[in-house]
Amino acid sequence: MREDFSRLIQIATQHTRWRGSCINLIASENVMSPAVREALASDFAHRYGSLKGLRGVTSYQSYTGTRYIAKVYNNAVYLAKRLFQAGFVDLRPLSGNIADVSVLLSLTKPGDTVLNTAYLDGGHTNYMVEGFKVSPSLQRQYKHLPFDAEGLNIDVDKACKIITAEKPRLVILGTSFMLFPQPVKELAEAAKAAEAHITYDGAHVLGLIAGGEFQDPLREGAEVLIGSTHKTFPGPQGGFIASNTAAVFRKVAGVVYPPMHDNIHYNRIYTMALTLSEMLTFGKPYARQVVANAKALAESLCKRGFRVLGENLGFTRSHIVRVDLSKEGGSLKGLKLLEKSNIIASPSPVPGDRMGKPLSGLRLGTSEVTRLGMKEEHMDVVAGLMESVLLRGLNPTQVSAKAASLKKGFPTVHYCFDNP
Repeated sequence: MREDFSRLIQIATQHTRWRGSCINLIASENVMSPAVREALASDFAHRYGSLKGLRGVTSYQSYTGTRYIAKVYNNAVYLAKRLFQAGFVDLRPLSGNIADVSVLLSLTKPGDTVLNTAYLDGGHTNYMVEGFKVSPSLQRQYKHLPFDAEGLNIDVDKACKIITAEKPRLVILGTSFMLFPQPVKELAEAAKAAEAHITYDGAHVLGLIAGGEFQDPLREGAEVLIGSTHKTFPGPQGGFIASNTAAVFRKVAGVVYPPMHDNIHYNRIYTMALTLSEMLTFGKPYARQVVANAKALAESLCKRGFRVLGENLGFTRSHIVRVDLSKEGGSLKGLKLLEKSNIIASPSPVPGDRMGKPLSGLRLGTSEVTRLGMKEEHMDVVAGLMESVLLRGLNPTQVSAKAASLKKGFPTVHYCFDNP
């Protein structure tokens, strides 16, 4: 009915207006440029086309009317190969999760051992572990990589010993709150000796990898780089797979299509192509500022009395800042106060948290605020707002007005081309 239609439009309008007044520090979110955002509504959104071939789309099965769809997909893959210096790229996964599952299903079989990071240490493939328990044909033997709580990273010596002893089929590196580069080089030799595949899950740091500001997994020993295209990489929501190993890529791509996909949402592919073009031009300064803002935010929070993880290590080399709120009531209390203050964040475990218990920390990310043009001095203002509500007990309504005022000064997306 017309009333339902109008009500839904009103809800979306309210959401847009409210989030437009919020400082978004969710590390897994970003904003697209106006041209890219507009492209999601292009005619490609209505179209089908079944891909044929791996090296480049030369023809389509089942559908005609796809001559320009083929050109867009080929251009997107070409741009991705240039940006990530990869021999093979697959942009078809509709999410990072689907990219993860495609790697698992293609490079392992039931009963194989898979090494990944535990949830409380940042592993974000563990929800799939639970899902795989449902079907015996999908079960794997999951074991966790040893984690150094002081170094906030994988314990290399212990990990090498486990790889040698367990002889896993697959080692998955990468976490949901990755502050520092993963020891890909250090583990690659042990993995090769054990005939294990190394996959780097760059869901969070894909944009930093593209901008040359984090690490280069494909050059450091990872056979496959997977990720999400909407976190530090400022594109549409979706998944990403890249490799320089033809045999491995063929196996993974063979699971992506047709088992996991048929239609791959060509408006998303079009917007990815546009974002890839933007990142080839603006990726380096964007990624550099994202990391600089994260460091500035961490330093300011620490000076104001917050317990920020990684102080002795320089806090962070990524877009993420982790804060321990265990003495302030934990994640849930802190997130509610911040949301009332028009500051949006997400929870994070901290050392000492236990499975099944409420989380104690915050995960903050600087991707979106950087894309909107904020710099180091603005991170100090944000830290001050957080101090007011979380440490000084100021009424969130007073802080929300200040947050909205700050956000109002940054209405434009940066590091992108003007909308033609």
